[in-house]
Amino acid sequence: MHLEMETFIRKNRAEIGRLWTKKTLDSYPDRAADFFAKDRNRFSNPVGHHLREALNCCLDFLVADDTEETDLGPVAEFIKIRSVQEFKPSEAVGFIFGIKSVLRELAEAGSGEKFPAGDAEWIRVESRVDRLACLVFDLFAENRQKIYELRIGEIKRTGFRLLRKAHLLDPDSDPDIDPQAI
Repeated sequence: MHLEMETFIRKNRAEIGRLWTKKTLDSYPDRAADFFAKDRNRFSNPVGHHLREALNCCLDFLVADDTEETDLGPVAEFIKIRSVQEFKPSEAVGFIFGIKSVLRELAEAGSGEKFPAGDAEWIRVESRVDRLACLVFDLFAENRQKIYELRIGEIKRTGFRLLRKAHLLDPDSDPDIDPQAI
């Protein structure tokens, strides 16, 4: 990323984080968003804690050199939470795109000029955001797949137990070892 944009993000990091957090919390119902915003305790408010950690990690990703590896662990943890919540995939990862409007608002407020959509630095930032969104979507898809696999496994085990109780299956067979038993 070009030094000027990197400097802008680093200089305004606290305000960017505040606005991006608010924008992300808007995806939750009002009462939940209020709680996630106010309580900063990582144990009583894991969603709010992981949200803040994830957004900080995302900002690190945006200012990192294209050749640098950024640890997306905090983002992965937050996406695990979003994966079990009642979000559509686009809603679950859509918070990533909120950074674009936050950066535009801050840049326009600071310079008083309109967002330069064709500027090479802005294009680079938007490309990084898009790349980050793809990575986050992959994380979300992996988590949802695990959830579905767990559900299918539980349905199989429940069906197996019912069939065994009805004496329709050998009581010694195991549904995980013998998939034909179901």
